[in-house]
Amino acid sequence: MTPETQSALRIDDSYLRIMCEVLDEHGIDSREVLAQAGLPRRLPEMRTTTNAETSISFRRAFVAATDRRRKLWSIVASRLVMQTTSPYTLATRTARDIESVVAIIENIDLDLCLIAVVPLHDRQGQLVGIEFDASPAPPDLRAYEEVVAVTAHIRNRDSIWAGTFPYRRMELPPSLSLEAIHRQNHAGIVRTSGRPRLLWLPNLSSQPLLGATRHLHRGYLRDLESLHEELRRSKNIGDRVVEQLRTAGGAACSIGQVAREVGISTRSLQRALADQGLTFRALRDSVLREVATSRLRETLDPIAQIATDLGYTSPTSFSDAFRTWFGQSPSDFRVGVNQENSAMSDFAGSRR
Repeated sequence: MTPETQSALRIDDSYLRIMCEVLDEHGIDSREVLAQAGLPRRLPEMRTTTNAETSISFRRAFVAATDRRRKLWSIVASRLVMQTTSPYTLATRTARDIESVVAIIENIDLDLCLIAVVPLHDRQGQLVGIEFDASPAPPDLRAYEEVVAVTAHIRNRDSIWAGTFPYRRMELPPSLSLEAIHRQNHAGIVRTSGRPRLLWLPNLSSQPLLGATRHLHRGYLRDLESLHEELRRSKNIGDRVVEQLRTAGGAACSIGQVAREVGISTRSLQRALADQGLTFRALRDSVLREVATSRLRETLDPIAQIATDLGYTSPTSFSDAFRTWFGQSPSDFRVGVNQENSAMSDFAGSRR
């Protein structure tokens, strides 16, 4: 998950709730861990959404509280797999074959995982496994993210396979509990300090899956694409709104007008801005201040004309807004600018 996604993406708070449940069940007060992450000591009664940055902050606090009890990490991963509402989970569980599943999880930027999944191919180009790259994750979370990602993939693959998936070799991180992956036979399982890998025979990649449902799968893929598109639009949305307002010359555009220019609904624009701690009104006022001061400094346009161009109903309403921003009227501001320019000209002349 990229940093831009972390700030832009809204996610279900199920992950936080699962971590809290695991903490409380094992004698660790989740309220204290929430407080350490800078969050309210109790999650809302109703499920809601949060941004990925908040989720990551709580993961840090969770890891600090459980570092000596790392078996809890695999428990979190196992419960995450049981969440069937994730668009990735639904898409992978209805996929045609393992090759289709891997193609989906390669593009996991909408999911909660900070680990990159890399497909592995043999010399004939056949898919024979996946590798987990922890380098995108913050250093203090890499061990945890490896355990959660690898455990979740193993358990999810078993679910998709409708049984124990026959890996040829499993190179697992040291902190991963073997109990969590439900393997009676540990042949082919090794520990690695390098990148974890899950390997299988090439013919398994194209074998049809029992849960394959073409029409459902296509629908879930469309849902994923819609989420990706919404995410692309929401990234840097504040800059795009400011750009549109500047294009309008600072005129007091409505949020509906700007939303149409940006290409999303008014509600989606409000939500995307809120996710980044912004409001349309604050951005519009910022552009209005910028354009107003620029025109007062650089032009001789009458104040009444500037007020009209900026969308104010009268020079008085513009002056009232200007006083709120800067503590002086537009005319006083312009006088001050002219005095500054005159003083600079006199100084420059005395230096000749």
